[in-house]
Amino acid sequence: MRSLLPFFLGALLAMACSSKESPRAAPSAATASPSAAPPSPPPAPPTPSEEVTFDTEDKVPLAGTLYLASAADPAAPLLVLVHRYRGDRSEWAPVTKRLASSEKRYSILTFDLRGHGASRTGPGKKRLEWADMKPKDMPTFVKDVHAAIKYGLSRSAKADRVVLVGSSLGGAFAARAASQDARVIAVGLISPGAAIEGYDVYHPFADVRMLPSFLAGAKEDNVSKEPLDGMSRMAKDLGTVKSYDGKGHGIAGLLAEGDQVTKDLEQWLMGVFEAQPISRELASREGESGKKKPHKGPVP
Repeated sequence: MRSLLPFFLGALLAMACSSKESPRAAPSAATASPSAAPPSPPPAPPTPSEEVTFDTEDKVPLAGTLYLASAADPAAPLLVLVHRYRGDRSEWAPVTKRLASSEKRYSILTFDLRGHGASRTGPGKKRLEWADMKPKDMPTFVKDVHAAIKYGLSRSAKADRVVLVGSSLGGAFAARAASQDARVIAVGLISPGAAIEGYDVYHPFADVRMLPSFLAGAKEDNVSKEPLDGMSRMAKDLGTVKSYDGKGHGIAGLLAEGDQVTKDLEQWLMGVFEAQPISRELASREGESGKKKPHKGPVP
């Protein structure tokens, strides 16, 4: 019996050890930090687009594409994109696609100038063709830009601020319209020419040089090289100037050589998103006399 005592003592000790609670596993990093940031929400879907038509003051119907951001921000500024002479709104498609998914959403309106794209019907259903237009007809395109501003703001709920960006000759039209509307807070000219089709770009831009501006062109584009140099000096520190390798002209030409212009334009637009109208003299909307009328408030 004495020889069995060590055996029983060993068995009792083993039972006592096995009855103790096993140590718990250390908490994982995910459960140990109750204050960990929640996962980021998925990005908002792109701003939807719709095909629209609207009339100018001289009863010319224009066709356009509208991206309405009012659901996300009813006070978001309106961005109007003006295509080049002999082009159409499709040249802005890569730009609008990117901007429709930007962090800050503009309401965007692209449209076909009269006699271009789907805007070839005039008063009395008269056929309009850019090929039939002369240098004396160029100022009428500014009416189209004003019509686009009016229509876009009418659809944009609480919007009361506008950014205008034009390609090639469209940049001169955008600058002239900007000089005549105090709601314009910034203006962009891509590959502007000094006098394409006889339409001067320097005087319209001089009237808006106090606004933030985006000036861009290709280094080997002889049409826009000199105007960009001159206007960059006029704009001083209010101008964002971009120069790209190659010789592409207008937004379509620059995009054919790379998409950096789209990225730069988006970055500039994000930077002027919160800009406000300023008090300034407005150029006359009667012809191209350049006469100005005093304007004391931000909205006409």
